[in-house]
Amino acid sequence: MRRFHITPSFEDDIDRDVSPSYYSNSQQGSSGNEVRIDRQKILETTEIQLWNLRKEKKLKKKSYVIFENEFGSDAGGLLAEWCTEYFKEATNPLNGIFRHHGKEMRLTVFGDDHGQDKCRKSPIQSQQKQSLPLIKNQDELSDEELKDYLPWWTAGVMIGKVLLLQKVSTSCRLDYSIWRQLLGQSPCIEDLGEEEQEVAQRMRNMLDDPEYCKQIDLSFEISIEEEDGQNIQVNSMNQSEYINLYAKRKIFGSDKSIKQRSALFQGFRESLPYEYLFSDHILILQDDARENDINDQQQSNSKYKEIITPTQLTPKELDDIICGSQEIDVSEWERFCHYDGIKGQQSEQQSQWIWNIIRRMNDKQRRDLLQFSTGVRNLPIGGFARLPLNSDGYVFEIKWVSCNVKINDEIIQLFSVKQNRESISEYKKRIDEYINALKAEANIHECAIRALNENKIKNAEQMLMFNIYKRNIELIKKDIEECEIENNQYEINMNSNLIVDFDSLIQQRTHLNRGLTKFSSQNANEIQKLANEAELKAFANEKIAYIADIKTTTIQNRSNQPLIELNIQRINSRKSRQRLQQTLQITKLIHSVTCEIEKKSNQALINVEQYDDDLEQAHLMELNELEEKLLIEIRLNDQLKSEINKQQIEQLEEESLRFPLPKGHTCFNSIDIPLYQLEEIMEMRILYALNNTDNGFGFN
Repeated sequence: MRRFHITPSFEDDIDRDVSPSYYSNSQQGSSGNEVRIDRQKILETTEIQLWNLRKEKKLKKKSYVIFENEFGSDAGGLLAEWCTEYFKEATNPLNGIFRHHGKEMRLTVFGDDHGQDKCRKSPIQSQQKQSLPLIKNQDELSDEELKDYLPWWTAGVMIGKVLLLQKVSTSCRLDYSIWRQLLGQSPCIEDLGEEEQEVAQRMRNMLDDPEYCKQIDLSFEISIEEEDGQNIQVNSMNQSEYINLYAKRKIFGSDKSIKQRSALFQGFRESLPYEYLFSDHILILQDDARENDINDQQQSNSKYKEIITPTQLTPKELDDIICGSQEIDVSEWERFCHYDGIKGQQSEQQSQWIWNIIRRMNDKQRRDLLQFSTGVRNLPIGGFARLPLNSDGYVFEIKWVSCNVKINDEIIQLFSVKQNRESISEYKKRIDEYINALKAEANIHECAIRALNENKIKNAEQMLMFNIYKRNIELIKKDIEECEIENNQYEINMNSNLIVDFDSLIQQRTHLNRGLTKFSSQNANEIQKLANEAELKAFANEKIAYIADIKTTTIQNRSNQPLIELNIQRINSRKSRQRLQQTLQITKLIHSVTCEIEKKSNQALINVEQYDDDLEQAHLMELNELEEKLLIEIRLNDQLKSEINKQQIEQLEEESLRFPLPKGHTCFNSIDIPLYQLEEIMEMRILYALNNTDNGFGFN
């Protein structure tokens, strides 16, 4: 893609207020047009406001934006927000201004709705009753005609404003035939997309070979000038007429579409001097090839032949300027970000959280965040480097602000669980804490049973309660027994792993002393790594489940009332313990096989004992079977994690509502983010703010 730069040079008779440099530094209160926009009726208010500016002959003058019933002073950000929000609605086919067509789903004017009342109506008919002086310009609609096509005229004006802003991009991906006409060029069928390339080639063949039309057997099926077109056979005498009529219909559509396009082009021309695109401009290009190099014959057929030059913009370049880049590079975003508010380790942690969150976002959420903080949804071509600098000289800025709301330590502990290997003492302490909570619960059930025995069971209800308490004690004792076994087994496994690791280290050192490179199966190493990760996930699930269970059990024990129904935390604890044991059984076998493979490979390497091929294949087959089982276990652990976290997330979402929201400053390309205690709360509050941006500036 070629790079280009536009440098305007305005003549004395052209309004100098249209200079693009203003729009990135405009300030409310300076001389200019006040545009008042109702966000809930953005199409209607934009159409009426721009029409009024046209009547007052102020359309080309600089403007600043005020959103009705919202806070916000326009220093460039509100203007960008206006353009972004307008095109978000205008390009929605449900609003009847544009519609999608072709494989590329580009936009074209809506055209005729065939009486279905889907095409947008002009608000001027109900708002403007008095007669207006007609503006008679060559090849333009009169005021009376323009009123009926005001939505398309407004869209043309807004495209012109975006072009003047240059560093504001929108999602208005128009058909290339429209871009070409906006540039004063004659459109062609190829502009309609890939699906028309074959038709265009067929038409060229018809012009080159008069006999070709007989071979393809065409008729005037699209009837424009002639009635009964399906009965007129295409031949060498009328093939040029057929091509002209077909191209006209395919490119311009119905008479209503032609009027809509005319209004769009007129709005575009009226919003900026036509010379802005074609006269006294410098285009710096990296190559000499031009899409729009035209010969003299083509110039003679052009409507704007007197000002078309070989350095004119192409439709693709205009599309890039207006619509910008379709991708947001998170790494580039992070590279251009400046931080303010706190320094040191806390800043590093918060920074890591925010970029983790942005990387987890989908494309729409990233664009929402970009608009929330800059006012634009699409980056200019060239990426973040092309965004205007804020008053502090930064492209994008995150300001960390203090947060007085705190969350309790139990929730922090629950969501701060990391997937790392615990030491034997840490693991023993955690399991003992859980066992003590279970023993306390068992004591309460035993007390309840003694109370029933002392008072003697008198009815069926008391007998039912007795049986429930007795069953619960048995289950709790089983839980305690499993935890004690688990506690002992962890110490054994850790010591065993240390011995294996030590042996592996000795072997590596021996190889290094002999100048040998360590050799083992790459596949075995990858499966070993996957097994280690699976263990850590299973341990993390158990730890989270136990923490939640301890919390619930402790609260219940304080009431000295035995729990009758089994709670979800206890169910999750038992599931996580079961899944952990299943995972450890598989990973233990994987460790054993991989150690054997490594041992045999090392012995073969130092010529102690050859690794039998059949044995090696048997080991690899066994490893592959274990890998399949491990993958199933990983999937089950991931499902369990979602079940365990579901209730905790719901609790945290409710808790997060107490925390302040981040604040975007679109005029300064910055966002204020409170110092949240957890990454999960930061993510919830950011997404909550983004999901409520339709409320406009000042939402809290």
